[in-house]
This record gives sequence, structure tokens and C-alpha cells, in this order.
Amino acid sequence: DDFLSRNDKKKVVILHLNGSHWDYHSRYPKDKKIWTPECTTWVYDCGIEEVVNAYDNTIVATDSLFNDVVKRLKDKNAMIFFSSDHGQFLGEKGMRLHQHEMLHHKEVAVVPFGVWLSEKAKENNKYPYIINNKDKYTSHDNIFHSIAHCGGLSSSLIDENIKANGFCLQVDV
Repeated sequence: DDFLSRNDKKKVVILHLNGSHWDYHSRYPKDKKIWTPECTTWVYDCGIEEVVNAYDNTIVATDSLFNDVVKRLKDKNAMIFFSSDHGQFLGEKGMRLHQHEMLHHKEVAVVPFGVWLSEKAKENNKYPYIINNKDKYTSHDNIFHSIAHCGGLSSSLIDENIKANGFCLQVDV
């Protein structure tokens, strides 16, 4: 809130969450617990239902946090990018958690990527590129290169071939 109240013309805020990584039951406040029974020990010592319940409670807590962030930004010219670094096995195919060797499984490799725009951001920007590309697969690589490009950064690290074409919006919080 203090950072958002500053008079800087442009701001970038990065929230790194551990919300749905193991140890699930320690990743959410108990007032966000909806699903029970939950796994509170080692993932392989619990039944699938308890593992899924604990994981689903992390999603409830993440949704609540996301809602709080949207409330803070809804009246500003703002956008939010949201993605996960990887998926999790919750018992599918007899597997749990994730490992590098599992990246060929869609449960681990395919993750959501969402973009939220405030009404002011929609009014002040051309955003049809996001709408037109909403069903296309992309890579995490596109996120860094696109945001760096959109922010007007110049660097030999920014690969013009990786940034998402037309993805740039001029957004001031």
C-alpha cells in the first residue's frame, strides 16, 4: 500500500508466492481452510483426498490474496500478470509433487497464465492482442522479454524473437 501510494509515474510490483508448493498445509492461514481432512504430514504418508484437500486450500488462499490485490488496483491504470512456475501431481498416474524428470507430463509442464486489466487500463490501452492470443500456448520466456520490452528497457538480454509480438501495453499504476 505504501509503494502504491507513491507518486512515481510508473511502477512494477512483483509478488513471488509459494502458495501451492509442498508443504501445502503450511501455505495457507487456517481461516482459509475449507477442505478437510487435510494432509499435515509428509505427502506420501497421506491419502489422495487429504493431499488434494490441502492443495485446494492453497488455491483458496491464493484466490483471496489475488482478490485483495485487485481491490487495491481496480481504480488505477494497472494490469496483473499471473502464472505458476510448474504444476503438481496430486496422485494422478500414481505420482505426487513434481520433479524435473516429470516435465514431459502435462500435469507438471502446462500451467495457467492470466492477465487482469483494470477498467482504466482497458480505456487507456489497446489490449486486443491479449484477447486475440488468449487460447494460444506460450512460454515463461515470453514473460520476461515482453515485460522488459514493454517497460522500455534496453538490454542485450532482451531477445526480440522471444517477446510476444504485440503484447506491449503502456500501463502506469
